Amino acid sequence: MNDIALITRKRKLDKITYAARFYRMSTEVQFITDDKGEKKSVILNINDYQSLMEEIEDLAACAERRNEGTIPHEDFLKELKEDGLL
Repeated sequence: MNDIALITRKRKLDKITYAARFYRMSTEVQFITDDKGEKKSVILNINDYQSLMEEIEDLAACAERRNEGTIPHEDFLKELKEDGLL
């Protein structure tokens, strides 16, 4: 499998993982509205808030690494073996 195919599969897996995390959130969301009834703020369950913060941190890490080079999977496995991690 080439690098492009691996990247494409990883992106699909990332989307599936994100969707699974999103749907695990409780549906209990409350809004604070102004006098006109327009939504101004959101009140979330603390666990949902923490999940969202983790997602933001993960996305920030991905954005920081977006321009990093890639290596073939076989080379990656070789490096892991050389480092005694596999």
